[in-house]
Amino acid sequence: YGRFLRQAVESVQRQLYANWEMIIFDEASDDDTYEIGKTLQRADPRRIRLVHNEQPRGLQWIANRALETANGKYLVRLDADDWLDESALLVMVAKLESDDDLGLVYGNYYYTDADGQILGVERGYDIDAEERSGQLPPHGACTMVRTRALKAVGGYSEDINAQDGWELWFKLRRRVKAANLDTPVFYYRQHSTSLSRDSQRLLTARSKILSRLSDRLE
Repeated sequence: YGRFLRQAVESVQRQLYANWEMIIFDEASDDDTYEIGKTLQRADPRRIRLVHNEQPRGLQWIANRALETANGKYLVRLDADDWLDESALLVMVAKLESDDDLGLVYGNYYYTDADGQILGVERGYDIDAEERSGQLPPHGACTMVRTRALKAVGGYSEDINAQDGWELWFKLRRRVKAANLDTPVFYYRQHSTSLSRDSQRLLTARSKILSRLSDRLE
């Protein structure tokens, strides 16, 4: 996703909320991702770190390394082919700061095509007013999580290579409060190499998460 990386990074640099740090993980890319990442890191070395994996380690492994090394009170994952609305961090931080019992917050998002043209808006359910079953997890990308809450549940399960939004939801939902914002906070790009098009991988991961959940039920 080297062709998209600069837009993702610059969307963070343009945030109205400026107290952030970024860790870029290059997952053994076979394009120019690492070279672009180095250029971006050198231009903003105080706030950006770059980690290069010689071999693919998986989404959850990467997320756990970020959880171990990040200094922030909150954690957000941003995929290299997506980008943030300039108010995203501001509104999510403000929501979490408003209630110490909140452990995660997420917003709506725009669907775009490969060129970044908006196709539509994905609106989540209002947790309190509409969603009663607790079975509609947020998108894993661009959900803001309280770092201490995620560490308390052991972080991410590294034997699952997709659907981190589902895992976050079922690990945290009964321990902390969750909130959703009725405003789009990021742009979700749809293209031929999107992970979301690998339905078998997504369903396998989701099945494992739900099976693990059922094993803990009486």
